[in-house]
Amino acid sequence: MKKIIGILLVSIFAMPAFSATEVRDSVLSQDIVDRDADGAIDGGVCGNEENSVSIDSNEIQRVYLWNRVSNDEDRRLIHSWQQEVDGQWAELANVSLRIGASSGWRTWSSKNFDPSFHKGDWRVVVSAEDALEDVLCVVHFSVK
Repeated sequence: MKKIIGILLVSIFAMPAFSATEVRDSVLSQDIVDRDADGAIDGGVCGNEENSVSIDSNEIQRVYLWNRVSNDEDRRLIHSWQQEVDGQWAELANVSLRIGASSGWRTWSSKNFDPSFHKGDWRVVVSAEDALEDVLCVVHFSVK
C-alpha cells in the first residue's frame, strides 16, 4: 500500500504545471477609455476569416485590439499584428503584454495605419508568450 501511495505522489508532483489562459472578450476599437474598448468596430471579434471587417484607413488611422482575459497566474500575452503579403502572413508588429492572475484582466495593443501603405488583409493572433503554438484568438480585418 505504501508503495502505491508513493507512486501516486511521485506521479502527481512530477506532472507539469498547467496554466489556463482564456480570452473571454475581444474587440477591435478606435480607442481605449478607462481601460475599456471605445468606438467598437462592428464585426471585429475572435473568429475565422468570415468574421472579417473592413476598415477605411482614411477615416481610422489607429486600431486597438482589446482583450478581457482570465488567467490563473502572471504571464505575458502576445499580440502579433500580421498583414497578408503575396499569400503569406507577415508579422509587422509583435507586442508583449503583461497579464496578471484574474478572471477579467483587461489589456490591449494598437497599430497605426498609413492609408498609402497598409491596405490589404490583416489579422491579430493572440497567444500566451510561453505557448505561442496555442493560439487563443484570431481577429481578421481588411484595411481599405
